[in-house]
Amino acid sequence: IKRGTNQAQGGGCYARRDTMATLRNSILTAAFVVGIAPGLAQAASGKFTAADYQRALWMTTRFYGGQRSGVGPNWLQMDSPYPTNYVNDAVNGIDVSGGWFDCGDHEMYGQTQYWSAYTLAQAYESFPTGFDDLYDGANYSDYEKSQNFDITGGVPNRIPDIIDELVYETDFIAKAAISETQFVAKKGVGNLDHSLWLTPGYESANKKSSEGGSSDGSRPITVDQGDGSMACYAAATLSIMSRNLTRLGIYPSRASLYAQKAVVAYNYAKGHQATVAVNDGGSYPANVNFSDDFATASLEMYRLTNDPSYLNTGKALATSFKWGNNGLCYNDNEPQAFYNLYAIGGLTSSLSQLTGSSGVMNRYTTNVNSEGVSTVGDNWGALRYPLNGAYLGGLVDQRTGTDTYDQFIYNQIDYVMGSNTAKRSFITGFCSGCNSQPMYPQHRGIYLVNDLTWDKFNATGTSNGLSIPARNKYHGSLYGGSRTSTGFTESISNATTNEVCTDYNVGLVGALAYIVSKLAPVDTSKFRVTALHSRTGAAFDFSANATGRTILLSSSAALQEILLTDLHGRVLAQAFPGTSTYHWIAPGSGIYLTRVRTASGWASSKVMVQ
Repeated sequence: IKRGTNQAQGGGCYARRDTMATLRNSILTAAFVVGIAPGLAQAASGKFTAADYQRALWMTTRFYGGQRSGVGPNWLQMDSPYPTNYVNDAVNGIDVSGGWFDCGDHEMYGQTQYWSAYTLAQAYESFPTGFDDLYDGANYSDYEKSQNFDITGGVPNRIPDIIDELVYETDFIAKAAISETQFVAKKGVGNLDHSLWLTPGYESANKKSSEGGSSDGSRPITVDQGDGSMACYAAATLSIMSRNLTRLGIYPSRASLYAQKAVVAYNYAKGHQATVAVNDGGSYPANVNFSDDFATASLEMYRLTNDPSYLNTGKALATSFKWGNNGLCYNDNEPQAFYNLYAIGGLTSSLSQLTGSSGVMNRYTTNVNSEGVSTVGDNWGALRYPLNGAYLGGLVDQRTGTDTYDQFIYNQIDYVMGSNTAKRSFITGFCSGCNSQPMYPQHRGIYLVNDLTWDKFNATGTSNGLSIPARNKYHGSLYGGSRTSTGFTESISNATTNEVCTDYNVGLVGALAYIVSKLAPVDTSKFRVTALHSRTGAAFDFSANATGRTILLSSSAALQEILLTDLHGRVLAQAFPGTSTYHWIAPGSGIYLTRVRTASGWASSKVMVQ
């Protein structure tokens, strides 16, 4: 298997490719906008109800629980005879089991895995009112008891579902950061795994390590590859997740471990300032740049530690990289670094890189086809690119208090949900008024079969007689798909269109959370939130004043963190300005509680918006 470089549209993420597979409440209506010019679009609206967007977010989030390697539980597999898999993964006796499978196969690549975890954690931190708690993602005991794997079968556990999913992955990332000189880059070997069509538990238990399994011990684990970009996103994920757990008041020992391991991963990256391709018959190219990844890691470490040296390191890298007009994805990450340099570092020049006339978002919004889908990016796993662009637009709009890119965001999301010419959904298990939906994702675990060889599978074409069991039908995976809905033909062996991957769902989940945070914001007071020790007699001057709907927060010290809530404690906005002032546009009249943190501690104030 070869994952090579198909850079259509003058760029795009280096695609993952397998040559074996030549492999929830009102209805919102509006005219379908094909593309938008920033600042010119009328009030944005989508084609689906709030309930539809909530449902899509539920299943596309739970998708990650079906990617679990190790003891799990993996909800796709937990009723099978082989509910666990690859529990023997180890490096010199050190347990490195767990984490997320790369795609519909069972090897695990750091390039996609660590970036995916970071971006999802960033999405939660950016849009906390977008993410609900609809099931117990710690162990899926609710689904196991009810045997109802639909949205109604889950029981909340007072932890946002995305956090449950991320905790599982972050536990692995903490293991992967073995030391400042040892970091796990990859688990398994592509050409061994891809020669089989088996569920992960069966393959793990019945095949030797030389055959893609682990019945005789650990499968091959790659460490010390020398790639620092992977470790950058590991450090960034560990940093955000330590902060998230502390803010939610859950898993204090994990929060402490994550903070410690963030330093380990960061120092590994600092000592390995290079990007290196994976080549094992199932390969990923090297990340385009290292500097943008190290800037992101440094800025996230600053948020974790408040150590200004990290901030200075990140900001100093601002001029060491530029956007190459490629689509945001796992190895073209410069747009995220631009956002972080603005949102955390306060660099307005970096905001211009995103919103200027030649910036990232302008390229996304002006290069669209007749169905309103952005054409930026590769044609392999094509739908990840417009969705990553939609997520990026959500970050920018949320941070700047604007709605410039909202219609573009709706257009990309609505397309994959089935508002397109063919009324075709590209999300496995989602259909609201659609004519067709995914039936044959290229994913070995979903079908629960273990009697199919790859040769037979690859030879028989479209469906190979496979069907998704009812318990797994709401898989929530995004097809690689196509930017045009008509003429799309499903073929389970076609990895370009039918493969589903950990990194494919990232922008979809993030952009959906942005939409839900606006249409039906979650009451975050129901989560296990630890009360902030706020005080008005802070050791710094702080004021909060409203002019119209705009609230201006001003301080004599740099504002390291801001929380804006309603009087019930529901978080409406969260930011990490790094500047002494911050503007926020309130959603309407009322009394708001502002809480700010500087190096001297917390302070709070109420402000009324007329």
